[in-house]
Amino acid sequence: MSTQAVRAHPGFADFRQRHLTDMIVELETCRAQTPLMIEAQHQVIGRLIVGLHCASRHDQPQTWATIARLQTVVARCGLASARSVSEIVARLRTRGLVDTPRSPTDGRVRLLRPSIILVDHDRRFLSALLGGLTEIFTDGRYDAIAAGEPLAHARYRAAWAARAEETVEPFRWNAPMRLLYRRGAGMPLLFTILRDQYAQGRCELGFGELGERLGVSRTQVRGILEAGRSEGLFEFSRIGGGPIATRRMCDAFDELLSACAVAYTAILEDAESTRGRMSSS
Repeated sequence: MSTQAVRAHPGFADFRQRHLTDMIVELETCRAQTPLMIEAQHQVIGRLIVGLHCASRHDQPQTWATIARLQTVVARCGLASARSVSEIVARLRTRGLVDTPRSPTDGRVRLLRPSIILVDHDRRFLSALLGGLTEIFTDGRYDAIAAGEPLAHARYRAAWAARAEETVEPFRWNAPMRLLYRRGAGMPLLFTILRDQYAQGRCELGFGELGERLGVSRTQVRGILEAGRSEGLFEFSRIGGGPIATRRMCDAFDELLSACAVAYTAILEDAESTRGRMSSS
């Protein structure tokens, strides 16, 4: 299915609204349980660690989840420097989200092993991220992931780690989404504004209320929205109420959502091809 077909699908509006709602709920849960994972780079690197771990084989050293392999994948995606990756892994380890045991077959090598907390977080996140696609793909292909089944999650993450660059690509050519992705709470802020705007016509939350909901300062919210307004992505009402996402912002989000849906589905097909060959990690 093409991006155009996804956007034209009669279930697209329901997919978008469910995606926004599910992601907001997951981010609120994350803020309460694993707040470090709200930040975008920590999110991606944590998920790559899970994926590389799921794809590793004890008898195949080239598949092991190591810091060097992680740095290679992150560099290929253009997400962070090798030094930044090492610093983020150290923070994840300090918070008990990642362990770095020595390989049982080669003591010189330290492996990256996600904790149960990180795996559970990632399984919930993946369910929120992809669950809405059941509104478009009604053949059941996304049901297991939407339900948070551990084996479906492990298969998908292993396949995703091998093709992570494809899910980053839509951000590279989508300047509005790239701007928000790089601004700390930018994506959660957008989810909140769009969810309310599509559900009730507009977001009624002011800067302070948005900050409270997202766990950031009013100043940070204003800074993100001012940066977006300078690019024609948001407007501020003169009669009260919250910020308004412009048509350009809404179109950019729909473009991203449809492009990611295509990439996610290609990865799911790869994951399904490993059915029967992969055991739960």
